[in-house]
Amino acid sequence: MTSGEEPSTCWLQDGLRLLYEDRKHCDVKIRVQKEVFPCHKVVLSAASKYFDAMFSSGMKEAKADSANIEDVDPSTFNDVLAFIYNHENVITTHNVEELLFSACRFQILPLKEKCVNFLLEQLSPDNSVGFWAIGRSLTCEKLADTSLEFILDNFDDIVRSDELMRLDNQDFLNLISDENLKVQNEENVCRAALRWVDADGNSRREFMPKILSEMRLCQVSLDFILEELFTNQYVYQNENCSPILKNAIKYHAMPESRHMFQTMKVRLRSVSDRIALTWVLGKRTSSCGDYITEFIGHSEKDNSWYSLCTAPIELDEDFAACPLGDDLFVSGGTSKPNCLYQFSAKLCKWIEKPQMSQGRYRHAMVAVNKTLYVLGGNNFGAIGSVEVYDLLTNTWNNAGELKHAVDAASVAVYGEKIYIFGGWQGFSEESSEIQCFDTTTNTCTIVGNLPSPQKETRAVTFENKTYITCTNGDVYCFQPESGIKLVNRVKDFNKRNFGMFKDNTSLYLLGGELIDNIGTLSGDAERSSTQIIRLSSHVSSSRFPEQLPVAMEVYNCYRTVVKVQYPLVSFSEQLEFM
Repeated sequence: MTSGEEPSTCWLQDGLRLLYEDRKHCDVKIRVQKEVFPCHKVVLSAASKYFDAMFSSGMKEAKADSANIEDVDPSTFNDVLAFIYNHENVITTHNVEELLFSACRFQILPLKEKCVNFLLEQLSPDNSVGFWAIGRSLTCEKLADTSLEFILDNFDDIVRSDELMRLDNQDFLNLISDENLKVQNEENVCRAALRWVDADGNSRREFMPKILSEMRLCQVSLDFILEELFTNQYVYQNENCSPILKNAIKYHAMPESRHMFQTMKVRLRSVSDRIALTWVLGKRTSSCGDYITEFIGHSEKDNSWYSLCTAPIELDEDFAACPLGDDLFVSGGTSKPNCLYQFSAKLCKWIEKPQMSQGRYRHAMVAVNKTLYVLGGNNFGAIGSVEVYDLLTNTWNNAGELKHAVDAASVAVYGEKIYIFGGWQGFSEESSEIQCFDTTTNTCTIVGNLPSPQKETRAVTFENKTYITCTNGDVYCFQPESGIKLVNRVKDFNKRNFGMFKDNTSLYLLGGELIDNIGTLSGDAERSSTQIIRLSSHVSSSRFPEQLPVAMEVYNCYRTVVKVQYPLVSFSEQLEFM
């Protein structure tokens, strides 16, 4: 040792090693299977909480000069002692798992950490699932969490691993349902699920409905559902799978009805380039006091409002809007009565379409079998004509006539029939008739009556029930086979041009223009409302807000999925897109 040099800091470790190797002063013998290891109680207690508890408690080992250890291989225990006495780097690819088990059992934290770090350095698609299982079974959070993150980030490379196929039911279900799972497409997840069930079909076949319900079937193609899922023996042989598949097929095959029924909740991965929004389209007063068209969306994921792409023209008043699939169509209105525009959710832009033959406002528009029907309306008098727009040919045609010309009516679709509720038959005469336009025969008949004449109602159909809300707050439920009945009454409502949509828990009424008890506009300076009214028969877990971000008249609202090409812009009342 040179002058000024500190003595080695390993002198105590070296001394302990020599005592152990020379078997000096050993006061306990650890018997592991058929081998005996003379050790020092104080050294084992200092290194291991397990041995400290053993030698400090009232257990017989505390006074005895020997102890038995079960379920540990002698060579592994020898490596544990080498680590304790000499701090040797004893970890290899062959013994790391056994050493980790022993480190956790004996509560030797430094050895546990070294084993975990050694495993993580070897992390790959072939072993990550196994490491995830080991980490959870031994309560090694770092190993479990890091392995799971690797699996979620590299699932496309892991789907064929043998370890994935050996996961138990709940672990596999938790994995494919994780919102952070990154995949090129959801079909890869579905294929992995089918292989997982097939790997042990006898015991897993009954679990197939739960697996199927966790597949994001809204995000796979209809061809995949029909060719890969519908023909799978574990699917078609299980009667509980049938409703799930039928709903998925309906979702894809009937985009015009997608907003009308709870086929399945659209659950997007957090890494998806799409976002589920509730769209709200209407009118509001600008900072200059003028009416402007407002198109906003609410995301339940972060409970925020966003400004969406502004309409290509100022729509003014009394236009019609309806969804078809994830897209929105807008027609007519007082500004440009002949117009038709499509908002593409995929492209996030408005597209101008061919104009209607007859301009109109206060009309109704619905989608039936991937075509748009425009019914009634006004243009210097009530209109009785029905026009149909074919998306495939991009053309308009006359479809027929209503039994009685009306405007300001609400509509609902059942199969291939359109029901028209009330409306104006003239400038002062309101109608209570329920008309039915059959799109297969292009004929219209009177099929019933509302309890009283009504105009400017709103209607929404959900799970084969149509809810009709009147300007006075009365809410009716209509079904063609059972007629109409009052189901709710909103006190002090008195609004028109309000939005309305339904989900599986609640009916929502959004915004609107305030009117007095005799049906004329309110004299208040602020005539529009921000209020969102939720009508529910039970407690809802919905995160939908209680107010719009700005007072609006609402012409249409529904839930859809938008492809996000650029970051969405948070709504601000001062931000007016022009």
